[in-house]
Amino acid sequence: MIYQYVQTTMNPSWFHGHKRKRRFFEGWYSKVVTADGSHKFAIIIGMYIHPENTKSHAFIQLLDGISLQTYYFRYPIQAFLAPNKQFDITIGENHLCRKSLRLNLIDADNHVHGELRFSNLSPFPKTWFCPGTMGPGAWLSFPCNHYIVSLDHCIDGYLNVNGNHIQFDGGKGYTEKDWGTSFPSEYIWQQSNHFESSGTSLSCVIGNVPVLGRKIKGYSIGLWHKNQFYNFANYNNTKFVDFCENDQVIQYVLKKGRQYLQVVVEKTPGGVLLGPNKHDVSSPIHETINSIMHVSLWKQHRGSRTTLFKGIGLHTGLEIDGDMKALISL
Repeated sequence: MIYQYVQTTMNPSWFHGHKRKRRFFEGWYSKVVTADGSHKFAIIIGMYIHPENTKSHAFIQLLDGISLQTYYFRYPIQAFLAPNKQFDITIGENHLCRKSLRLNLIDADNHVHGELRFSNLSPFPKTWFCPGTMGPGAWLSFPCNHYIVSLDHCIDGYLNVNGNHIQFDGGKGYTEKDWGTSFPSEYIWQQSNHFESSGTSLSCVIGNVPVLGRKIKGYSIGLWHKNQFYNFANYNNTKFVDFCENDQVIQYVLKKGRQYLQVVVEKTPGGVLLGPNKHDVSSPIHETINSIMHVSLWKQHRGSRTTLFKGIGLHTGLEIDGDMKALISL
């Protein structure tokens, strides 16, 4: 059992829910954007376990980033298959692994099918001490656990959405996952890998985390640029210099040693996905993949400022949920 725990901790993309009987969810999120940016989708493949067996089920959700329409395809929990020691997920005729995604989704009103192939993946850097996005916290268990499978990758293939054939050759993708019992009551999620500098990607998650009976602000912001990873997180002594939010933008400045990271994200309308709670997968999650992200990274030394990166990220994913004033004040 200890060996399996170490294996799954060091390989966070694997399924964590084997032999789970209590309330539990796990979902893999893929954002896919065509080469010209005219089509983009968020696709979530997941499962939910509840003590009342009738509520347990597998699911696939889609968000059309252009129309803002969302789709929820529900499957029996028995349709969910995930072998041990692999990132290999099957739900019915749908399949996700590190290098491909295949869909064949049918209900009374919709038919979505196609196959996407992923290449030149950029996995989140990991070590024994920090086996993933959550740093050393990955060795613990939280109500919500988070991991980035690929910060950036290339896409080939197609999707057909209700007769609309969409070619993704030359497109870009991003993959992450979450698992646990429920999402944080307050959190922010942001992501873009569409900067002028090819291969650059920024992903951010900020949320309240229960620790020893109280809530703290947990955060992990990773910038991948020119094959170098800049990691700003509470586990590496990163501090917030500024953090604010209003109806138009959310912005913050982080400091780690002599490095500073400023991120400003413009808010845009989105669609409504569904997230897990203690009753079912029914909590509304407002997500857009149409925001714009402004990023500046610099080094400060003896009054002089050296710019390390400055850019604008398009097709930015953004979720904001809960009381932001409470989250900012933590």
